[in-house]
Amino acid sequence: MKTYTVRDYVHIALVAALYVVLTITPPLNAISYGMYQLRVSEMLNFLAFYNKKYILAVTIGCMIANFYSFGLIDVLVGGASTLVFVSLGVKLFEQFK
Repeated sequence: MKTYTVRDYVHIALVAALYVVLTITPPLNAISYGMYQLRVSEMLNFLAFYNKKYILAVTIGCMIANFYSFGLIDVLVGGASTLVFVSLGVKLFEQFK
């Protein structure tokens, strides 16, 4: 298991906060929630290909942003799906490099 430095934790916190801001700030929140979602903040998923620590950052940001929608179910399911699919994308990308 990799140990993170204080600098890594700051980067993770900043990316998570940026994800939340890009999701809940008007007028972006109008398209970020509901049955059909288009989240501008999802572009931050590509940071995980640069460094794996951003998988955690995007997952935390997604979970915090989901508190503003349908409640605990959305927090757990949305956070878990972000974690699984971003991790899977990074693993597959590494294999095809």
